[in-house]
Amino acid sequence: AGRIQSYKTFNGVESEVAGLGGYNTDVPEAAGVYTYAPKYIDYIGAGCNIADATATQVTVNALPTAQFTAGHGSVICAGDYQGFATLDITLTGTAPYTFTIMNVTSGESQTIVTSLNPYYYNVSPTVTSIYRITSVSDANGCAGTLDNVADVVVNVSDIELIIIIPLRLS
Repeated sequence: AGRIQSYKTFNGVESEVAGLGGYNTDVPEAAGVYTYAPKYIDYIGAGCNIADATATQVTVNALPTAQFTAGHGSVICAGDYQGFATLDITLTGTAPYTFTIMNVTSGESQTIVTSLNPYYYNVSPTVTSIYRITSVSDANGCAGTLDNVADVVVNVSDIELIIIIPLRLS
């Protein structure tokens, strides 16, 4: 007796897809375009229409990422209420991106939706603070992993900004 077996093609390489009883499951190993198609093995029997076996293409998107690419070690002056540090965040995936950045020191967080890449995030902490990206997703609805994303420290100098204006006496 014959059977139907599903195959996938990725980067020109064909391989069998595991499954039992007509149900096949697959976990793609990388982002890209996969083609899935049934193949008839041996004799199926009279009345089976093998012309209906069409291939299906599936696009697997890469998981989005977000990471700080500049801003670590920035210094702003205490008492300078116009001072700020800019944290550069580079994103991958499909725009628009949604990510959450957290000030670990204060516990405050903000979720940002943007198509800008890189994204420039300005901060004005009053004390030395640690910033962390806690989540990222993209337009495909894919949620990224943040396993190797480093935190960023913004230092606030204890030296206050003092401006001296000379007086002119007449």
